[in-house]
Parts: sequence; structure tokens; C-alpha cells
Amino acid sequence: MRIQKRTERAGIGKWIPLAAGIFCGAVIIWLLGEKMLQDEMFFGVRLFETEKYTEYKRVSYLIYLMKVRGIQAAFILLMAFLHKKKAGLFLWAWLTGCGFGMGGFIMVQRWGMIGTLGYLFMILPHYICYFYAYGLCCQSDRSSQYTMGTGKRNYGKPGKNLLIIGVVITGIIMECYVNPFFIKLFANLFL
Repeated sequence: MRIQKRTERAGIGKWIPLAAGIFCGAVIIWLLGEKMLQDEMFFGVRLFETEKYTEYKRVSYLIYLMKVRGIQAAFILLMAFLHKKKAGLFLWAWLTGCGFGMGGFIMVQRWGMIGTLGYLFMILPHYICYFYAYGLCCQSDRSSQYTMGTGKRNYGKPGKNLLIIGVVITGIIMECYVNPFFIKLFANLFL
């Protein structure tokens, strides 16, 4: 019983840095004020107009995403191998949350409540994959002691790392090929 309560608290606790980052990002943009909101490329109309890729640009965008997200995934996996992995993972979650908070606050300031919907269109579906990979990395290494009687599938360390890599690659492909559809859908419906 005590083990179950401890693991439930740890499960919720891994999302606290992300929530704190979202709050901090919104406060940063609120403090910077109008200067950030005047930049048209930063979540402005041009962002939604520039989503018309040719196939050549799409391939170069995929290569760009592989570099950027690959570095993030390598950082997450490196933290998974280190003894004090939680600090690095929580730092990544906080920085990602700051980006979310900034983007969300700017979208709401610029577009009103429609901006919230637009921001969801911008981060779906690929961030579901990235957050799932983060959640996998945050699982305690000692969890294998407790999964024997629970029926939960226990991936070994190599299997877990391969699963994380596969989830991140799926997210990258979705960000390149599926997410522009959502952005165009938002632009067509609301702009």
C-alpha cells in the first residue's frame, strides 16, 4: 500500500516542472509585454501562411526536425543513463513548459480564446509522443521490483530505450507530415 502511494505521488510529481515552466513562460511574456507581441513571425498570421510546403522544403524540414528533436531525445536518454537523471529530465520539462507558456500566452493575447485552440492545433499530435517519451524516462529504475504482481508490462533497459527512440521518431514524422495539416485546418477555419 505504501509503495503504491509513493509511486502515485512520483507519477504526478514528474509533471510539476512542466506546469511550473508553463507558468514561468507566461509570466516572462507578460513582463516583456508588447515588444514580443508585435513580432509578426512569432505566432502571427505569417506562421499560418508559411505552412504551404513544397515536397523539397518538407524534406529539409524533416532533416531540421531530426537534428533538433534528436538532440533533445539524446539529452533525455543521457539523463536516463545517469544516476541523478531526474534533475536533467525535470530541467528539460521546465524549459519545454516555458516554451509552452510563452507560446500559449502570446496566442491568447494575439487571437483571444481562439488562440488557445490554435495553439493546440500547433502542438498536436506530435507532442503527445514527446511527452510519452518523457514519461517513460521518468519511470523509476526500481519499478521492476514492483511490477511482478501488477500485470504491467516491464520493458528491460534496452527495450525501454528502443521504445523511447521509436516514440520520438514517430513524433518527428508526425510533426513534419501531420502537424501542417492541423495548422492549415486552423487557418482555414478561423483566419
